[in-house]
Amino acid sequence: MAARTSVVVIAIASICLAAGARGAAEIPPPSPHGGKLAKALFMSDAVGDGLASVAAAASVDKALIAAAADRARQPEPALAGKGANPLEASRLARRRVLAQAMVALVATPEARAESVAASDELIAKSAEPIEDAQGIGAAQAEVALAEGYLKAHRDSALTPYLHTYLMVQYRLLFERQAAARAVEGQKATARKYRVFRQRGLAAADPLVKAVAVDIDAQIYLQRPTAEHPKDYDPDACCRDK
Repeated sequence: MAARTSVVVIAIASICLAAGARGAAEIPPPSPHGGKLAKALFMSDAVGDGLASVAAAASVDKALIAAAADRARQPEPALAGKGANPLEASRLARRRVLAQAMVALVATPEARAESVAASDELIAKSAEPIEDAQGIGAAQAEVALAEGYLKAHRDSALTPYLHTYLMVQYRLLFERQAAARAVEGQKATARKYRVFRQRGLAAADPLVKAVAVDIDAQIYLQRPTAEHPKDYDPDACCRDK
C-alpha cells in the first residue's frame, strides 16, 4: 500500500510540475525597456526621436531599435504638406505618426508602400463621436477601424504592426473601462487583447516580439489600474465554487 501511495504521489507531482512548466512558458519575461519602446512607437508624436532615445539607453536590442528610428525618420512624400484647414492638418499629422511607426516596426518596401493608405484607414474620416466620461466610445472606434483593416487586408505587409497596435489599443480601452467600472466591457476587451497578445508574442521578428513583450509587461500604459487584460477573469472565483 505504501509503495502504491508513493507512486500516486510521484505521478501527481509530475503532472503538477508539467502544468507549472507550461504555465511559466506562457508568461513573458519582464521587458528591459520598461514600456518606453511601446510608448515611443504607439503613444508618441515623434516616433523617430522616441525610438532613438530608447536605443541610446537600451542594454539589449540597441541596433534593432536604432535602425527602426532611422526608418521612422525617413520622410514620406505622400504625407507631406500642412493640410487645407486645421482639421485636415491635424488628421495628416496623425497619419504621419502612424506611418512612421508602421515603417519603423516592419522593415520592408511593401510595408512602406502600404503605410500611406493604411494610415488613412486607421483614422476616422468624419468627426469623432462625442466622448463619454472615460472616452470609451472613442477607444472602441479606434479598435474597430484597426480590426476592420486587418480583416479586409488578410495578406497585409503591416500585419505584425497591426497585431501590436491592437494590443496597445485594447490595453487603452481596457484601462478606460476599468476606470468606469464597466466590467462586462472589460471581459470582452480582455478576450480580444489575449488574441492579439498571443499573436504578438509569437512573432518571429525579434523587434516585433520585443515590442509585444514591452506592451504586455506593463501594469498599465496610460491610466493606472491594478487589473491586466492578459489574466482578467472576475468570474473565476464563482466557477471554482
